[in-house]
Amino acid sequence: MTDRQEEEKYELERKTWLEETLPAIMEKAVEEKSVVLFGDEVSFAMWGSLARTWAPIGEQPTVKTSGIRKGLKMFGTIELEGGSFQYRESLAYEIKPKSLRLLKEAGLPQEFLAILKTRCSSF
Repeated sequence: MTDRQEEEKYELERKTWLEETLPAIMEKAVEEKSVVLFGDEVSFAMWGSLARTWAPIGEQPTVKTSGIRKGLKMFGTIELEGGSFQYRESLAYEIKPKSLRLLKEAGLPQEFLAILKTRCSSF
């Protein structure tokens, strides 16, 4: 399939969504006295990723890391009619005092450490 064909297919599908599918969803929502929500999720890693680095010839490069593999997952929805936004967050991994100490040593701002400390399972 060529780029032009893909673009035409996309435009046709978009037109169908806007002119047929979405109005049908909205009509059903009115009939059932319900709301239409659009949702998505995201995950934030609390560790860095390193693909490449450099060092002078003959010297081994070193990269400081915290050794912590923690993450934050979030899910949110936007209500179509009124635009209200709702979200939930969840730490993907358990936070332990050692992790907080390493984050403090790495220079994480105190206000962030305080938030993380409230989610620490071992305190």
